[in-house]
Amino acid sequence: MWNIFGNKEKKEKKSNQESIEITENIYAKYGFRLGHEVLAKYILVKNSRKYREKTGITKVYIDKKEFERVIVEYNKDENLKFQINKTAELNNKGIAFEKAGKITEAIDVYEKNLLIGYLARHSYTRLMIIYHKEKRYDDEIRVIETAIAAFSKESVRYSKNIEKWNERLIKLQK
Repeated sequence: MWNIFGNKEKKEKKSNQESIEITENIYAKYGFRLGHEVLAKYILVKNSRKYREKTGITKVYIDKKEFERVIVEYNKDENLKFQINKTAELNNKGIAFEKAGKITEAIDVYEKNLLIGYLARHSYTRLMIIYHKEKRYDDEIRVIETAIAAFSKESVRYSKNIEKWNERLIKLQK
């Protein structure tokens, strides 16, 4: 549970090194990740003069360890957003390159997508198809093995794909 407290309580419970004051910037950046209790108290303190007068609380604090967890969660979310957006952008570029007949450029873009690490089948599938058409079987095998390894972490969700890729891999290795 969140350990929140106002400035009156802070004097008794926490030192400055163990807590972080919720500022407008923190509120704006981390919002809902701070938890309902913190947000409710922050909004009351910020917007209700009666509440401040009644309680004597003029600032809201959060436990430093809890805030550090909020930052880690936020950074994970931001990284995931970046991966999703970059993957979609590169997939769209790859599709455009393929339509324009620029297969080398499409390959480069799809290969970059594999390095991002976001689990999206499009780049893997297109590389398998392109490499097969170009008779670049070693590259096709590499992409299939990479796909199987990457998607096996989410095996239930991608089990049919993994099964197809395994069958394809067996055919190529004969």
